[in-house]
Amino acid sequence: MRSNPSTDMVLYKNLEMDKQALLGPEPLTMERFSTAENMVISQSTSLFCRPCCLQPSINFSATDHATNVSTNDAAARRDAKNSASGWFHEESTLLGRTCSSCFPGGRAVKYVYHSGPIPQALQSDDATCCTLNVQSEATSDEFNAVNPNDLGKVEFYHEKKVRRATHTRELATHTRELATHTRELATHTRELATHTCEQSSHNPHV
Repeated sequence: MRSNPSTDMVLYKNLEMDKQALLGPEPLTMERFSTAENMVISQSTSLFCRPCCLQPSINFSATDHATNVSTNDAAARRDAKNSASGWFHEESTLLGRTCSSCFPGGRAVKYVYHSGPIPQALQSDDATCCTLNVQSEATSDEFNAVNPNDLGKVEFYHEKKVRRATHTRELATHTRELATHTRELATHTRELATHTCEQSSHNPHV
């Protein structure tokens, strides 16, 4: 009896899904990015009643099979975070986070991606809300207290810097150029006025 390729493929996919359910999700490494069919990135850190200087660094969970978005069930969110295949942590200064509500794109920020689930200590920090704690460092106190081996392998990072010094120098250069053009215009104006007076003296009837 010959097997049906379509049926075999369905059975294979079901077997892989059962295997994943039993063993848990594999870490979402760089090698798996090329084969993953879906990618869901969910904000893990709660910002409820944490504005301005109270805003912490934000963590994000990454998975290719589930999401923890739009659920009020704390247990479901905790299970979703535990099943995450990778996660991002944010590094940003206190001033940058304080001003991010008004100038979200005007701050320097670094996002670091780790393969594996979010450490339990950071999950507790993510659930905090309505707190008066001010995070003075680029990362939270909970993050700094986690064993580096529990953070997961760093696969890549993305960093955006604010080039204030370069922009200031460019503005100063443009200001000097504008001043130079203004002086040249004033010189030409005086020369034109002098030339006009000379013509009037030579042609009194004009």
